[in-house]
Amino acid sequence: MLAILGGGLAIALVIIAVGFAVGGGDGGGEGGGSGAPVPVQLSEFAISGSLDVAPGGTLAVTNEGTQVHNLVVDGDGQTADLSAGESEDLAVDVPAGEYVVYCAIPGHREAGMEATMTVAEGVEVAAGAETQSDGASTESSGGVDMGHANLTPEEAEKLDTAMTTSFSREVS
Repeated sequence: MLAILGGGLAIALVIIAVGFAVGGGDGGGEGGGSGAPVPVQLSEFAISGSLDVAPGGTLAVTNEGTQVHNLVVDGDGQTADLSAGESEDLAVDVPAGEYVVYCAIPGHREAGMEATMTVAEGVEVAAGAETQSDGASTESSGGVDMGHANLTPEEAEKLDTAMTTSFSREVS
């Protein structure tokens, strides 16, 4: 019995050692071209964070809202639908240029969850970056703050009606 347990432990240690040798240790290995993931936040109804990324880089997408959101990179891919508080890394496998990013949940894009991501060589991101290098806000819609965080009840109802109408058209 001890021989079986000892053999199982030895196999487990070999697997762990191979994992570290291949690069699964401290996460300090170089990724595909860009270094640290670029933090991006999703909320009602905005996309914020630095949307400047190097080719082959990664977006670290977090849903800071209360509704389900996702992030689509036009022509490249998307995250899963993320519940409140969930995160997912999204690889950016496109050449240098500007790309539209948006939330594909019905009605969310129309409510302002669309922005422009710039892919460029030499982009470096500071941890927790929330603005572009020129200090401008990177809220949704290509740098325009949609102001959804401070809606009056009447404005929220109007936005909700517009989203419901948009959703109804998409479902029909």
